[in-house]
Amino acid sequence: MKIENLIAGLGQRILSAGDLESDAGQMNTPAASGKLTDGVFAQKATYTDPAYHKFYGSIDRTIVYDLGDVCAVSGFMGSFLHEEQTAVRLPAYVRIALSEDGDGWETVAEIKPERTNVESEIRKLSAEFEPRAARYVGISFNVACWVFVDQFEVYGVRDAAGAKSIVPEKKPLLTILTAMSSRTIFTVSMISCLRITVFTAIPSAGCLQRSFCCRMWHTTTETGK
Repeated sequence: MKIENLIAGLGQRILSAGDLESDAGQMNTPAASGKLTDGVFAQKATYTDPAYHKFYGSIDRTIVYDLGDVCAVSGFMGSFLHEEQTAVRLPAYVRIALSEDGDGWETVAEIKPERTNVESEIRKLSAEFEPRAARYVGISFNVACWVFVDQFEVYGVRDAAGAKSIVPEKKPLLTILTAMSSRTIFTVSMISCLRITVFTAIPSAGCLQRSFCCRMWHTTTETGK
């Protein structure tokens, strides 16, 4: 069978390892948006291109896709914007986890993009791995302040015959987030970093703004259909 993009046109669930305040929530593209899988790539390496799905708030994200049936999943591609002057940056990592039943997850790839001195670029991050029999795909990445993505693609074939079975991890992050996704927990258990950043412009306001960013461990969820 021919390898295809298994998530083309699909909706997603967006889980976050942190509390999105009301103002930050307005700066994020709604989870119900179809931008991530609509096949439309950005034409320009700037935040003003309308193709981007934007993630804001110094909070890690996990994007979950349901393929509908168990497939043989073997690859991933994510198209990310880096624009230094607007604090839109590549994530420090992108992890791909797969599951057959939505409960047991196996991390099959981790991408750590190299940093460059380029002021503005569109970077396609990709990974190939041994085909796994999976129905659910989790894409996890950190958000320093802004992450802009125009497309995610997950490659494989619809027939899972011969694909390797998922070997669930004991305590994968994705399982923890999924288990907590039905409620929002506002109790701060740990502050893992505190930093001050100064922007000359931000994508939502285009004005000078001083931002005090602190990453905390919470959980919340957005659901898209």
